[in-house]
Amino acid sequence: MLSYQHIYHAGNIVDCQKHAILSALLNVLNQDEAPYCYIDTHAGRGIYDLNSREAQKIQEYKTGVEKIWSKKWPAEIRSYKDLLNKLNPTPDTKIYPGSPYIAYAHKRPQDLVELYEIHPQELVALDENMGDLPNVGIYNLDGWEVLREYLPPQEDRGVVLIDPSYELKEEYISIIENTKIGVQNWPTGIFMIWYPILVANRHIEMLNHLQSTGIQNILRTEIYTDADKGLQGTGMLIINPPEGFDQTVDKISKWLTISLGTREETSWLVPPVSKVA
Repeated sequence: MLSYQHIYHAGNIVDCQKHAILSALLNVLNQDEAPYCYIDTHAGRGIYDLNSREAQKIQEYKTGVEKIWSKKWPAEIRSYKDLLNKLNPTPDTKIYPGSPYIAYAHKRPQDLVELYEIHPQELVALDENMGDLPNVGIYNLDGWEVLREYLPPQEDRGVVLIDPSYELKEEYISIIENTKIGVQNWPTGIFMIWYPILVANRHIEMLNHLQSTGIQNILRTEIYTDADKGLQGTGMLIINPPEGFDQTVDKISKWLTISLGTREETSWLVPPVSKVA
């Protein structure tokens, strides 16, 4: 199915969690001069206008980025806030960066950004928004195929963000099967998987399946809302996070929960070997 368009949801609590953690992670990678590759398997359009008809229809950004914009941000994600300020020089502008543009804004000249998208409208918008940027590749290719056939990249270091729409319930299992192959192909890569927390709780089966794959070093963080239907929370898995990054994620999740959620939980779904009791 290709009906999902993120413009209707841009800047919501999901984006705040996902992009805060991504920004913090890229800041860690930037501490080493060696190049890295950022790969986005479901890129979307890269930049979103929150004044657009689509974003105004639901206005989910009002329960997300708008609520944290004026807060004092943790140092680990100050670059995320700086990017928002740069893209919005006047009170009338409401431009929100998607994960592709956040990755581009953090990258250095030696780093590479690879963006994959198969939705026709999103692909056209992505090319218009980011097609002329240096060291950015845009490809009309299925993200699952990228995990199976196009890893590892030339760079030893890097991040893969896996952020599907979950339009089909089968995706909760297929995402793990494809991620398992991706990790096997690129064992030194860092893999970030976003997932929704809904009434049906299909994410629990997904987490159980991931635990059975034999993959180690998996950090899990979730932020819960007070919704009684629809999105009840937002989750993120990080495979192979940098040492000590669990503390950073815990700090970010607690900060976001003060404004956006009711509670949060950050823990090891599968700890690194060194942390196994």
